[in-house]
Amino acid sequence: QMLGRLMSDRVGISIAGTHGKSTTTAMVASILETAGRNPSAILGAEVLPHGTGGWWGGGEHFVVESCEYKQSFWDLSPQHAAVLGIEPDHFDCYPDLPSAVAAYREFAAKIPADGRLIVRGDCAATMEACRRADAHLETFSLSPGCDWWAADIRRSWTGRRFRVFRRGEFFGEMLLQLPGLHNVQNALAAIALCAGIGLSAAEIRDGIAEFRGIGRRFEDVGSWRGVTLIDDYAHHPTAVAATLSAAREEYGERRIWCAFQPHQISRTTALMPEFAASFSAADRVLIAPIYAAREGTADAARKTAAELADRIAQKHPDVRYCRSLDQTITTIEDEAQPGDVLITMGA
Repeated sequence: QMLGRLMSDRVGISIAGTHGKSTTTAMVASILETAGRNPSAILGAEVLPHGTGGWWGGGEHFVVESCEYKQSFWDLSPQHAAVLGIEPDHFDCYPDLPSAVAAYREFAAKIPADGRLIVRGDCAATMEACRRADAHLETFSLSPGCDWWAADIRRSWTGRRFRVFRRGEFFGEMLLQLPGLHNVQNALAAIALCAGIGLSAAEIRDGIAEFRGIGRRFEDVGSWRGVTLIDDYAHHPTAVAATLSAAREEYGERRIWCAFQPHQISRTTALMPEFAASFSAADRVLIAPIYAAREGTADAARKTAAELADRIAQKHPDVRYCRSLDQTITTIEDEAQPGDVLITMGA
């Protein structure tokens, strides 16, 4: 509610969605900052290299990551917004996808008629939630057919290079310092939002090129005994698969470890089949007991995590359940080799 009041005094920009909202919020804020607009920002991760998840600027724009948990994003009052995609999540307050779509529909309805709503056009749930909003609506995806789309996506020595098109017209070529197609998609949403509030293609290009990412989103945290260390917050099957796919593209045939601590018993149980199929790009998978935020017992967390390991093992040749984080560490110390890549993932 406090954020809603602060936002009402600025040109508020809200980013929502099941995946990518922290990264996209940071991208928008960083583009505005590089362009000299001096924005304010609040998000749920540290922006690199700021080392903080928010700051107060003197400019007119206030960029906020908006979470759907317990409908908290209804308290915000943005002028412009993006919805990056809607999938089943937060099962402790949304028992099914239609209930989540209904919550997003209320959020989209808050954007005024003279505002902009940027939505993922290839997500049926997102379109269902947003298509009746009063705001000017623009769609984005990685394929033609939306208002904004990306083409000629290719790896560069720092991340991804791609061309952006807007309603069939060439908008600009972008260089992004982050790996993975999911980050190109996040960048498209940020680009569309920033263009909609008046930034030029050159200003957006420079801001995207300067952006270095956020904490715990494919964050390179150094090396240990010749093992490359990556830390990532992925805790939903879609995000797990996207992160590991990006790692496989980035590191080729190197052996990739994924040490995963699931986040919430309800999410793990509801999405068990999807989780079981999401680790295929990793060579070795270690499952730790669930971080049971707001729910359950330690015994339930261990039992559900062990079941997850069993389900993954039906599709993956090397997965192990570790009874504790200490056992996870010991396993890595005993078996990881120089040249391996270790991704600590989840809670």
